[in-house]
Amino acid sequence: MANKHRGQTHNKTPKRFLSATDISTLTTQLELKNDMLDKIDKKNKQYLENERLKRENEMLEKDKEAALSRLSKIAGEKLSKGNPSIADLGDPNKPTKLGERWSSLYTDEWTDAFEEISTKCKTNKTAVPEKILLRIVDWCYTTCSNLSENQAKGIKQLLRDVSHHLNLQDERKNDINQNIHAKCDMTVSEDDDSIKLFIETFRSQRHNNERLKETVVKKCIEGYLKSNKEATDNELIFVKKCSELCWCICIADPPMVIEYKNFENHKIDSTKFNKYNRSGTIVEFVVWPTLLLYKDGPVLAKGTVQTIG
Repeated sequence: MANKHRGQTHNKTPKRFLSATDISTLTTQLELKNDMLDKIDKKNKQYLENERLKRENEMLEKDKEAALSRLSKIAGEKLSKGNPSIADLGDPNKPTKLGERWSSLYTDEWTDAFEEISTKCKTNKTAVPEKILLRIVDWCYTTCSNLSENQAKGIKQLLRDVSHHLNLQDERKNDINQNIHAKCDMTVSEDDDSIKLFIETFRSQRHNNERLKETVVKKCIEGYLKSNKEATDNELIFVKKCSELCWCICIADPPMVIEYKNFENHKIDSTKFNKYNRSGTIVEFVVWPTLLLYKDGPVLAKGTVQTIG
């Protein structure tokens, strides 16, 4: 066996030992890598912390906005309560918005209905389309006003009974009965704490009840059709839009007012009316009513008159 391995060459690679320089270089590289890993770790932790703070900040912002919204609503209700000049900016039926809709009704639906009514009036030279349309406005406004007043009277009577029962008052005493009746009047009843909530609920229901508005519009259309069986499509659309708007006007607190009566043969009031299609200073007839914030109040939307002279 010894002779067998005697002539073979050993090719084993000799072991190589790292020099001090190599060790120093590797140590430096390791330190750099560790330092880089530390920085990456810090950046990851910072990123996670930033994300956490960002989420917390978003939650705080939402809470802040909700709180400000509630505060704004409360402040708005206190400011606007009983004051028609100040209204909730988010209310689609606020006075300024109704003023814009009143003007749009004249330029849009009124114009469409005017064209169809003018066609029908060609066989009747004495018929004036503008006056026919004003009668429609009068019909819608009067109907809505009556419905609003009758509803308020009915609610007032109910509130009278509510106040009586809540205060355990003897209805046989006329002086107390009269006092209840006075307190239940819609303009002064808020002094009675026992029915204040009922009144606020009533006003809110009238203001926001879409089904109630639809009922009013239906009554207006049905009533108009009874005496105008040949009404055109655009004519009925005008009745619908006009009655919707008139209802919102009538249930405002205080009620808004449209003016269109007793202006004929008087000098035009340029603060309330624009001229129609002729020059002149004397009112021949009213074409479109003026919308006021309340009776004898400021003008929200000007009307239009035909002039002569």
